[in-house]
Amino acid sequence: MTTRNGYVKRTAVQEFDNILSTGIRALRLEGDDKLVDVEITDGNHEVVLGSRDGMAIRFPETEIRPMGRPARGVHGIDLRDGDKVAGLAAIDSENQEWTLTITENGYGKRTGFNDYRVQSRNGKGLIDIDTGDRNGPVIAVETVAMGDHLLVTSDTGQIMRTNVTDISVVGRNTKGVKVMELEGRDRVASVDVIRAETMEDDESSEEAEEAEEAEESEPELEQPESDDWIADEWHPWCE
Repeated sequence: MTTRNGYVKRTAVQEFDNILSTGIRALRLEGDDKLVDVEITDGNHEVVLGSRDGMAIRFPETEIRPMGRPARGVHGIDLRDGDKVAGLAAIDSENQEWTLTITENGYGKRTGFNDYRVQSRNGKGLIDIDTGDRNGPVIAVETVAMGDHLLVTSDTGQIMRTNVTDISVVGRNTKGVKVMELEGRDRVASVDVIRAETMEDDESSEEAEEAEEAEESEPELEQPESDDWIADEWHPWCE
């Protein structure tokens, strides 16, 4: 998990086995700090932290020692004055191919993992995307693969869905392309990824349900009422 002031923490899922109806504390926050993003990993991933000013840092999650729930965490990225963390993404290089960055004004880009060299935790990172007047600050950082879809929601409640392959693949330190058309002062509020395997599972379930419904809707053949009827109708020579 990561906070907007650049702290990161790794905690075993077993620490959250018994959650009360009122919730339990996941980490200690100090001052104006807030929880920004959470990822579930196997303990051996690399992670990317992206900042609102367009910086990004990639490092192994093993550089974050496991901690209990009350801990604050350790520094993940050395933020410039006024900068804040926008998001956290876990890299699964066997099943994913790109880092996806989306800005507040509806622009975004895909960039290959190799463009982000592995660094040590708490470095300043590399320039990921231009955050000038056109783009605005970064709102989300995700990792995506071929076939994934993107859901983008705006402050006014507008929502759009697109295939990630519709978003151009470019290098770091670029402006990206228009992902969502926004009107007036509307801004991107949230971004989520629909994994390709999730859609495949849904399609398989729908096909199974349709096949079952079709089977149930097939008319049953009328059964003969008695042996006499069979003899009369089908075998008149039996008389």
